[in-house]
Amino acid sequence: MEKIEHNILIEYCDKCALENSYPMERKKQKGACKLCGRLGFVNQIQQSSIVDFDGFNGETWEGGGYTIDQLVPFPPNQLKDTIHPTLSHRLLTEKIDLFFDKDILIIANPKTGQQIRIRF
Repeated sequence: MEKIEHNILIEYCDKCALENSYPMERKKQKGACKLCGRLGFVNQIQQSSIVDFDGFNGETWEGGGYTIDQLVPFPPNQLKDTIHPTLSHRLLTEKIDLFFDKDILIIANPKTGQQIRIRF
């Protein structure tokens, strides 16, 4: 089963930092912005430092051969191929994206960054 990191470093450009009121660092790294895709010098910060934790519940529910837990939210409007790059992706509705593999399903709202993981 794939281990999905909750507290990863996220990279974003100064333009996206200003638009989203994210902190900017003096020392930048070369990379690509995870929000707009721009290449160049980017800020690096823990994802959990810039996402909204209101209503976050770290409890895991188990039963019937599966487990359900809420993942740390990702920044809203992040590029879909950078959210869970090793999982397949399908757009279910405008508000729901599915990321999946043979033993995992993640239901995510790209506009809010909220996501729930189901493991089989």
